[in-house]
Amino acid sequence: MFAEQLKQARTALGMTQQALSDWLEVPKRTIQDWEGEKRTPPAYVQKLILNALSVEANWKPASTEPIPTYEVHTADLFPDQKKHE
Repeated sequence: MFAEQLKQARTALGMTQQALSDWLEVPKRTIQDWEGEKRTPPAYVQKLILNALSVEANWKPASTEPIPTYEVHTADLFPDQKKHE
């Protein structure tokens, strides 16, 4: 069951096994073993991985516009304070 869910989630995101292994910081062989049903991680790890992939699939940036930056001067923040010279 986990093997199928993992592969389905990975391919839905357009990720290769190598990309998933890089993202999870595990060897590619581990991904191959999980998807090939040779090994299975503990249930809590399965949930964490599938939840993380689900969040990744549903995440969409609010905007593709760059975040604006502003130059802030102390005098603008504290106009009543006089600058010490």
